[in-house]
Amino acid sequence: MLIALSLAAEVLVGVYEQQENRVRAAFRHDPDGWHALPFEAPDPRDHERLPASVPETVDWTIALDGKAIGSASSRRQAHSEAYAQIGQMEVTRKAVRPVKTARLVAVSQPNVADPDGWKPSPLDAKSRERALAAFRKKIPKREICEKKTYRLLPRDYRDGEVKSLKSYRSASGARVVRLQLEVKEQNCEYGDEDVPYLDSHTFGITAAGEVVPIAQNLTVVDAGDYDNDGRSELVFFQTDEAEHNEEAYLLVTADFRTAAKFRWSHH
Repeated sequence: MLIALSLAAEVLVGVYEQQENRVRAAFRHDPDGWHALPFEAPDPRDHERLPASVPETVDWTIALDGKAIGSASSRRQAHSEAYAQIGQMEVTRKAVRPVKTARLVAVSQPNVADPDGWKPSPLDAKSRERALAAFRKKIPKREICEKKTYRLLPRDYRDGEVKSLKSYRSASGARVVRLQLEVKEQNCEYGDEDVPYLDSHTFGITAAGEVVPIAQNLTVVDAGDYDNDGRSELVFFQTDEAEHNEEAYLLVTADFRTAAKFRWSHH
């Protein structure tokens, strides 16, 4: 049986999903650290009661790039009609500066500063070299379709076949790097969901040069010191790029460890 959480003295972090005009409450921070809010019920019959795991109303500070760009008030839904609505709260009032970003971090406290100073930044050669070495451990070979037999055969790939996607740098020199093998058309019948190199892979690189794999198919939502401990956390959006059935938010700490993951599906 689900138990409602008492969150009055804790910090909640969610994401304001502008297209749907909803805030998806995803994480909470308490003296034990970061946790994902409940997103699945042990008993399927409890699924519709999942909204009771968040407060009835929440006032949010809406953040972008270490600054408050507005506020919103939200009310929890009476029940979740679909798995895709898990965590979503109805926005009852908002005053948010217009931005083109589809997703904005929402915090129940005014903890929006980004002391680590994360900014988009071109990927330098040394960081790419380090990230490529970690990428090759994840994807040692790619598969190509042999035209005569229509079999998929493993082969080596060149560094130049790995695309550098969005890259970020902190004020201290740490990096977030996203890499992906160039996708080439295959003539073999093969389910894309089974091809690991079709995924993008995101890595954190510490200022000391240590490479930490984070996860696949991520895009950065924002960074900020949401627990007010002097270091920035990063929030990522994750999607299953092959199937588009499952999505998630990840909250990652300053050392690039995934502290919590909140997921939902479109089934």
